[in-house]
Amino acid sequence: MDLLTLMDAIQVHAAAAAITAADAKFYDVAVGFPAAKGRCVRIFYGGEREVEHFDGQDRTLNSKLVAQAIIVRGYWPLPETATKRQRVMEGEMATFVKSLRTRVLGDSQLGGASVDLNMGLAQCEQIVLGAGIGGRGATGTKYAIVDTEIVVDFDETSIAP
Repeated sequence: MDLLTLMDAIQVHAAAAAITAADAKFYDVAVGFPAAKGRCVRIFYGGEREVEHFDGQDRTLNSKLVAQAIIVRGYWPLPETATKRQRVMEGEMATFVKSLRTRVLGDSQLGGASVDLNMGLAQCEQIVLGAGIGGRGATGTKYAIVDTEIVVDFDETSIAP
């Protein structure tokens, strides 16, 4: 398994979902650690997880299986308090999640690069990015975010018998 190949395949689906959710101007979709700047989507490594679909059987006599997690995070800046704009963003977020799920599960082998995939439920929250240290400096930007975790494939590591 090549994690970057899987992330690139997910990026294609996330980019199409972003355009479906908003418009052709929602094109800032990239693989990389979160660095929000306006409305965007970032896909990044989420660490190791239990292997999906093996019911606790992650060991053989001489190996251990570990799955890999990929996080897809959508950012919507909240610089304003206008309820009409916030209502539109709520719709964009829900449409993005639905479209992303439809696209990823419809290509659950990610173009043949994945043999196993499980897409978790999306979680939404609000965060502030760019605030100064200790409350000094910039006040930061408030974002509504949506996180989706996709657990893919597994790595097999040898262990001593």
